[in-house]
Amino acid sequence: MVIKIYGIGCEKQKTLVRNVQQAVEELGLEAEIVVIKEIEKLAAAGFSNPLGLTIDDEPVADGRLLSTEELKIVLEHFCESVA
Repeated sequence: MVIKIYGIGCEKQKTLVRNVQQAVEELGLEAEIVVIKEIEKLAAAGFSNPLGLTIDDEPVADGRLLSTEELKIVLEHFCESVA
């Protein structure tokens, strides 16, 4: 699983990175976490806000800072849908 966190290097992006790392660890998942700070790549991925999240290139959040608990729900759902 590849989780990409798009942003502009702001505090919200840093918080989202920490939340993703914590959720992945708590669920015991293997995931590559990629942090992308280039605005061009953010726009190319189809995000309209300066914060975005994809899992295996599927958009999960656009402009929303997800909590660790919300991310765990999203990750569990994603794992179920690919199983």
